[in-house]
Amino acid sequence: MLARQSAYRLAAGVPRMSTRVAQLNPGNAVRRKYEASSVATIPARLSFIVVASRRHYATPGRPKKSDTPAGARAPSTKVRAAGKKATKKPATDDSPADNEAIESKETVSGSEGEDASEAAAKEAGSEADAELKARKDAEMHLQALKDAALSPPPEKVRSAWHEFSMVELKGPHPVEDGVAIQSARLTAAAAKWKALPPAELEHWNHVANERTAANKAAYMSWVESHTPEQIRAANRARGKLNRLDTTRKRGAALIPSIKDHRQIKPPRPAYNFFMRERHASGDLRHIPLSEATKLIGQEWRALSEEEKQKYLDLGTEERVQYRKDKSSMGGQSNHTKPS
Repeated sequence: MLARQSAYRLAAGVPRMSTRVAQLNPGNAVRRKYEASSVATIPARLSFIVVASRRHYATPGRPKKSDTPAGARAPSTKVRAAGKKATKKPATDDSPADNEAIESKETVSGSEGEDASEAAAKEAGSEADAELKARKDAEMHLQALKDAALSPPPEKVRSAWHEFSMVELKGPHPVEDGVAIQSARLTAAAAKWKALPPAELEHWNHVANERTAANKAAYMSWVESHTPEQIRAANRARGKLNRLDTTRKRGAALIPSIKDHRQIKPPRPAYNFFMRERHASGDLRHIPLSEATKLIGQEWRALSEEEKQKYLDLGTEERVQYRKDKSSMGGQSNHTKPS
């Protein structure tokens, strides 16, 4: 019986071991079980290794049959590409209707472009014409104002020194005379003027007064040769010219108004009478105008009501006369005084 069990063990591949030893050392039984399972899984592991070692990329297969005869050279890549392009479907000619539609579209687009360019040219031309017309209108308006402003003779106040220097510097002046020579002649005339005796000074004062009176008479004669309405229109035009003159430098003289004694003057306030009286007194001589104006204002505020009454009465008289003249001229203050 023992021989039969040994034969069974040898057939099963189990080593001889007593049951008692296996019971006393359970690790041997576990180890034998692990070795038996490891031996059983070896073929599976080998098959996995074999399968995993196979290539995962494509390999050239058996060449395909080609139409190229034996011994002939295959066409190159460029030749094949050219053949593909040549084998494309050729473009067929459009029908007459399609051609007419395309031509009509091109004609419409071309006409639209021409119309747009013509419209832009017309718009630019219209803008240029409008600008030119506005410039001409402004020039005509300016010329009309200048014509309406009139040109009176100069109302110059001549001085004795001016008359004397005009006589001294009068005479032949060579062209080659420079600024230095003219300045030297003027310096000599000034020195001679300072050395004049009183009788000579009186003579030149008389000449200057006569020339000034003659200028004023010519000015008044010119003013009276125009109607009051013309003088008023001229003064309005002069005011507009002063406002339109943007090229005038700061501090430059404006175009003066034409003086006409026939115009009705508006009444003055009472303070103007007091200021005129203070300037005429001579107390403010050699004092700057700004400082003199401040002093006059302080004096006016310091006056009592009784002292101011005289100037208030003068202002009242002017207002009454102004209302009379205005009513006699139909309520318009810019007319002439009644004769």
